[in-house]
Amino acid sequence: MRRRTDDTEQLPAELVMFDGYQYRTETAWRAAFDEFAERRQKWAKDHGLQEHDLPRWEIDGNCPFDPTLI
Repeated sequence: MRRRTDDTEQLPAELVMFDGYQYRTETAWRAAFDEFAERRQKWAKDHGLQEHDLPRWEIDGNCPFDPTLI
């Protein structure tokens, strides 16, 4: 996945799309997604925003459980 490097005020692409293809278990998937969510929250805080100010995240890849529960 490409990163947006030209604008430090724009949310990086890796904080919009969660790549879930590589995780084979629900535990691993959830741990990686939690880390993804924490990075988004930190980015928002560092830029004077809140999570709800950011674009909605998307999931790319297989989800080992119902993603509507997140």
